[in-house]
Amino acid sequence: METLAAVLLLALLVYALYRHSARIADFIGATGTTIIVRLSAFLLFCIGIQVFWNGAAELLGRLPFGTTGTG
Repeated sequence: METLAAVLLLALLVYALYRHSARIADFIGATGTTIIVRLSAFLLFCIGIQVFWNGAAELLGRLPFGTTGTG
């Protein structure tokens, strides 16, 4: 039940922020908007690197290293 409440609260928060995004952008100004956009892009980049790193580690962990195939 708590999970459903958290999901609904988060959905309402995202909706409210998107609904009032123009007003928020006017409030924080051009510099604030630029900072938030760059920070968001950096966080998305970091998440992408983490996904890549986890996938590469999983792939490399499954490769057979050092086998000659004559065994």
